[in-house]
Amino acid sequence: MMIQRILAAVLACVPLCAVATEKLIGNWHVSVEVDRFGKTVAGFPPPTDVFVTTEQGGHTLAVRCIRNKLTIALVDAVPDRYSRGEEVRYFFRADSGDIVRGFANAIEGNTIEMVAKDGMVVDMTKAKEAAFRIIRGNVEFDRVFALKGAKKAFAALDGGCVLE
Repeated sequence: MMIQRILAAVLACVPLCAVATEKLIGNWHVSVEVDRFGKTVAGFPPPTDVFVTTEQGGHTLAVRCIRNKLTIALVDAVPDRYSRGEEVRYFFRADSGDIVRGFANAIEGNTIEMVAKDGMVVDMTKAKEAAFRIIRGNVEFDRVFALKGAKKAFAALDGGCVLE
């Protein structure tokens, strides 16, 4: 069941016409897709989009490098929690580190996306868990993900995106 949800989240992120290399690293699903139309530079591999996902408690955490832009997506188990385009606030904390505050946008009825900032992804590679507090109007809820194996899984992101 968990693998099916992870694959569903990845498929929502990956264009249907693309061919991706996929592997499992612990509880993390890693998908690397070559951009066939991206600008290539002699001596460097072609641009890639990388999706690293894990599912816990029915919710999915996806760290993505798309066109050299590092983003984090949270896929909620509740199918129609958000309205597409809606903006919500979030707080992020890896273990007992600094709290990062920002805004995320709903890209689907159950998915919000935030631009990774202030070392969020690097912090996740060093932490045991990542906690997100989502604030939507007067409603707050938390999503917590265990990060075991994140450092190894996130290594695939480092080729196309700066993790800081």
